[in-house]
Amino acid sequence: MGTGVGAIHFKWVTQPASLFLPNGAPYAPVPAPPADGRLVMNSSRLLHYINDPRGPEEVLPTLPAEELAKLLDALFQNLDTPEPEYGAQAWYEMGVEESARRSDPVSSNSSDAAAHGVA
Repeated sequence: MGTGVGAIHFKWVTQPASLFLPNGAPYAPVPAPPADGRLVMNSSRLLHYINDPRGPEEVLPTLPAEELAKLLDALFQNLDTPEPEYGAQAWYEMGVEESARRSDPVSSNSSDAAAHGVA
């Protein structure tokens, strides 16, 4: 009888009940949506940006503010993984610069003025 109990205990240790549903299927929790209700960018959308042949210099200035925020969030999360996507750090750094440029009214106005030939 001790042998049977040991075998059950061993199975319990190697396969904790919290990782499996009652039917034996693996438990895979669904990530909760962000508390602020924003939709997050999935990995295929992130790769779409990172692999865009135009590069961050051309793409980032064209993004609406909400899409830029989603991209920066996705890039940050990707950089926090053991193996981030190639190019993610450059996209993130340039995205932060673009976000800062947009939030600084002085640089935004001077950029507009320079674009119109006003010094």
